[in-house]
Amino acid sequence: MRLARIVCIVAVVVVAGGIGCSHAMLVNPPKYYKQVVNTKRETIGISKIKSPELMLHEVHKGFLDVVESLYHGKVIREYDMDRPAKGEGVDKIVEISYSDIKFDYNHLKSFFIQWPGFLIFMPAWNGLSYGIVVDGIIKVYDKTGKRLLQSKEFSEKYVANYTEGGRGVADGFGWLFWTAPALVAGLVPSDWDHQMKDDAVKQLRKVFGKGLHFTVMDTLNSISATDKI
Repeated sequence: MRLARIVCIVAVVVVAGGIGCSHAMLVNPPKYYKQVVNTKRETIGISKIKSPELMLHEVHKGFLDVVESLYHGKVIREYDMDRPAKGEGVDKIVEISYSDIKFDYNHLKSFFIQWPGFLIFMPAWNGLSYGIVVDGIIKVYDKTGKRLLQSKEFSEKYVANYTEGGRGVADGFGWLFWTAPALVAGLVPSDWDHQMKDDAVKQLRKVFGKGLHFTVMDTLNSISATDKI
């Protein structure tokens, strides 16, 4: 009986450890967006972003890739509103101004992932729970770039899960038993580091574009020929 119990415990540890190491960083989209198609086949210019934050430039590229693949019309990326190139006539100009990208840590959820573990509360193989928020504003101008047609704020929220040895989630026995080490590990915040952020941005680029594309197309479709602010 004791041998059977030991075998079961070892099996669970191996399976949980194997699942836990199946990913280092996983960024989940906040929801499934319905695909929004533009109602007018126009040429739009997506202006250059002005943020000095390199991570925002990276996720913005993901947005540009999605727009180019889904937009029913012509897209000019990195459009310069002040000095448009010859022959780059557009019908509307879309300016995305990113205010911030924030990296949060869900300490409460992560605590119950580590102590007492997946057998009671949370699926530990998902990794510790983090959050990413990208804020900004969308502005749509007429073809001259002088008349603002529409403006809309956005705040895209994402859940990220991370597994790594040394962060309390790779120790199978910390999951299985109601132990003091697991309790202590759960109480200690496990904040972001540079490698985590780099991995998260790579994942975020894959999902962020679809969400922002939804908002931009919805904004463009809401503009009529006489709309102005």
